[in-house]
Amino acid sequence: MNSRAKIHNFICLPLPRITQKFLIAILAKKFYIYISQLHIKEKPVSTPANITLFDSQGPLTGRWNKKMRERGVAEEGKPNSFLKRHIHLFPPGRALDIAAGEGRNAVFLAEHGFDVEAIDISKMALRKARELARSRGVKIKTIIANLDFYPIEQGHYDLITDFYFLDRRLIPVIKKGLKKGGKVIFETYLTANKSLGLRGPQNPVYLLKPNELLELFKGLRILFYREGIFKKGKSRKAIASLIAEKT
Repeated sequence: MNSRAKIHNFICLPLPRITQKFLIAILAKKFYIYISQLHIKEKPVSTPANITLFDSQGPLTGRWNKKMRERGVAEEGKPNSFLKRHIHLFPPGRALDIAAGEGRNAVFLAEHGFDVEAIDISKMALRKARELARSRGVKIKTIIANLDFYPIEQGHYDLITDFYFLDRRLIPVIKKGLKKGGKVIFETYLTANKSLGLRGPQNPVYLLKPNELLELFKGLRILFYREGIFKKGKSRKAIASLIAEKT
């Protein structure tokens, strides 16, 4: 006799009607729980208003969280020197800081009147970013997300910043994310960084070829471009830097 027949015969025993109803209710509840578990979805995590979670799980996330947990705030919260030197080119508005890390650039933009969204895969890094913002008396919105999956809103930003995070697939999305008249500021390593044995990434996937950054942002108006070997403190690095405008 199969289990279904056993249940049927059990229910059909000559028991008082109220007992039968009680047993049927219990079985129905257990069956509902079983079916629900087959289709269960993870409930959204309750987070403060200035934190957004978006598909940020996985081994890559864990690696970056560990890295950020083990070090202090980068360069005591000082912004990127290229951004600081050219901040006068960017009127305050809505800004997106890509791969924001500990938030030194996002906080700098907030101090200059921007409404800033800082996005990064590491919740530990963004926790430090919020702490830095509080210590400076400004507010930023942090988004914990894997940029491979995060949908940057089209025509939404007056400024998008990207420092030392090269994902060529993201460039068209950055372009679309800018408002008309919006600007992008971008800086990262060149292949010469590896050939000269300088510090930084060695995988060519994360290194720009000569003039490649210009080609990637083709279609935007180039306001400033440079590439070469630059000295920073006691070290050197081969980088390309760009500021461009969507017309």
